[in-house]
Amino acid sequence: MSGRYLSRKLVQAIVTVFAIILLNFVLFRLMPGSPDRASKNPHLTAEVIAGNRARWGLDKPLFPDQLVRYVGETLTGDLGYSIKYRGQPVTEVVLEAMGPTLLLIGLGEFIAIIVGLALGAVRAGSAAAGSTGSATA
Repeated sequence: MSGRYLSRKLVQAIVTVFAIILLNFVLFRLMPGSPDRASKNPHLTAEVIAGNRARWGLDKPLFPDQLVRYVGETLTGDLGYSIKYRGQPVTEVVLEAMGPTLLLIGLGEFIAIIVGLALGAVRAGSAAAGSTGSATA
């Protein structure tokens, strides 16, 4: 592989990552509601809501302030804090779910390989037993 090919692929990967981050940012901003409403606490005062919006940077302009902050935090792995899990960092929530997720993926892949090998062996055996020799069904 040439250096030019690798550099082109690297540029494509970087552009793809930034496009996904930008799309994610836009989609989250287009969703109805806001994080302060997500807590569903009827006792939140206007001061607390304003403080939360300032802390989360939602009181600043969408572009460039919120976008630059979002891209920077995303690229450094700071995904913020979970509303559902009462302020636990999102990175911790994701890492806790990583083990069971990888186990499920591994089991699914293992089953797919076993079933695929078995079906392939059956097909090869039926082809060798006197069928037309065609690989298509």
